[in-house]
Amino acid sequence: MKLPLYCMACGKEPWTQIEHAHNTDLIRGLVCNTCNSYIALAEHGKLVVLEYIHHYLKHPPLAKYHIPYSISKRQILLFILSGRSPITRYRTITAR
Repeated sequence: MKLPLYCMACGKEPWTQIEHAHNTDLIRGLVCNTCNSYIALAEHGKLVVLEYIHHYLKHPPLAKYHIPYSISKRQILLFILSGRSPITRYRTITAR
């Protein structure tokens, strides 16, 4: 997978945030500041969900990789670029 330049939710702005699900601590996507705020508000029921935010939350682009948010930003980006699930590699990295 190529590292995206733009937000995975709106596709309009460059991504600036690594967005994750707080209940699972897994990365869902790379989003801009605006979409990150919209996602947080939508999850807490404080915003009427915009169609593209709803789609992003129903089909998070990076969920299939099961990338834990607790690893470093560098490792997260390397996993995205490799296109492989980091679970096995992550356990190997942390076991050392």
